[in-house]
Amino acid sequence: MSCKVERKGNDMLKGHRYTFLKNKLVPKLQNERDLLLEMYPRLGDGYRLMHLFKDFWDIENTEEAEGYLAYWCDIASESKIAPFVKVVNTIKAHWSGIFNYIES
Repeated sequence: MSCKVERKGNDMLKGHRYTFLKNKLVPKLQNERDLLLEMYPRLGDGYRLMHLFKDFWDIENTEEAEGYLAYWCDIASESKIAPFVKVVNTIKAHWSGIFNYIES
């Protein structure tokens, strides 16, 4: 199920797109975001996966980065959230190129 499908019929999510994309929020929006993440667990799973993926780029050790990305791919696949499964397939198809980039 995609996020668009989950959004239909859930009027509480209306107007909150950037609430999930912004890094810094005022406290009121942080509270609203946290409430929505609890109310919509699938959305919460996707939000956590997004932040876990961002952490990958901060890892400087190549072997550690490779292990972390493999772990992330496993949990993203297990989530069965279609956009993340698609990203995992793309990452796996370009695995060596990603790590050649990181090494250089």
